[in-house]
Amino acid sequence: MTHRRATVVQTFRGFWHGSPLGPYQLLCLQSFVARGHCVEVFTYDRDLAVPEWITRRDAREILPGDHVLRYRTGLGAGSPALHANLFRYAMLHRLGGWWIDLDVFLLHPDPTPDEVFIVFDPRPEPFVGNAIMHFPCGHALLAEAVEHCVALGENVAFWGQTGPSLMTELSAKHGLLQLCKPAQLACPVDGFDVAALFDPARCDDIRQRCAGSWFLHVLNEIWREAGIPRELGPPRGSFLDRLCAEYDCGVKFEERMEIGDVLRWFENRNALVGLLERKRELEWTCRDIAAVRDAVLTSTSWRISAPLRGLARLTRRNPVRADR
Repeated sequence: MTHRRATVVQTFRGFWHGSPLGPYQLLCLQSFVARGHCVEVFTYDRDLAVPEWITRRDAREILPGDHVLRYRTGLGAGSPALHANLFRYAMLHRLGGWWIDLDVFLLHPDPTPDEVFIVFDPRPEPFVGNAIMHFPCGHALLAEAVEHCVALGENVAFWGQTGPSLMTELSAKHGLLQLCKPAQLACPVDGFDVAALFDPARCDDIRQRCAGSWFLHVLNEIWREAGIPRELGPPRGSFLDRLCAEYDCGVKFEERMEIGDVLRWFENRNALVGLLERKRELEWTCRDIAAVRDAVLTSTSWRISAPLRGLARLTRRNPVRADR
């Protein structure tokens, strides 16, 4: 299929680590090349197989590969996305230009950025995403982001701490929030509705949502959390199936997913996310209660602390038995 070509050729860069590039990553990257743009993928794997239309670059040009940062806890445990956060800031600081995650489709042939291009995440709070960015090299925000990521290492408290949360904080500090584009421009389908991309009954709905967008971030991390099998093709008639027909990335799916299975996988993922969020809320509540307790017990006011001290001594002498 012939696509409208870009009037100005641009270079889009990303990072990959771990398993071979899958069919959906290749499909996303092909959407840029089909429009006439150049794609460069940085990797520490000198043997990573890439088609001839992708330029493979050594990630050591930007950062040493002795230790790749990974999330330690939560649904993202083991994911090198933590390292990718650091890498994108370091790469943009050195080279400038476009950064894209490898799960981003290009929908418009000529995305024309201002000197700084950042986009709000599609969520109620005004978070700034970091999946698609354009910066001039040497920008102060990027230098500060690198410094922050290096200082934290793998000691992050939650997913996105060095991603959208950090980008939001630094964008406000550097006066860039007024430049931030609306989420619709790059992420017309939010994280709570990713399953719609697979649903044949919602293909026209998604097509209409994407009509004025430059990019489509398909949020592969949510696919990973839901256990979506990357070797299977999307359900026939879905929006993803339509994209597969539009862009020939050299991959042919022998088998396809069924929409019933896909919806169940995402439902299970969403239920687990809800439980983890509730667990986190309870942990913070317990910490707040413990802080109040400790503050009262260490109070110099006898009237406040004496009854509680007595209760604490009584509890230590007569612990409550679990079988009562």
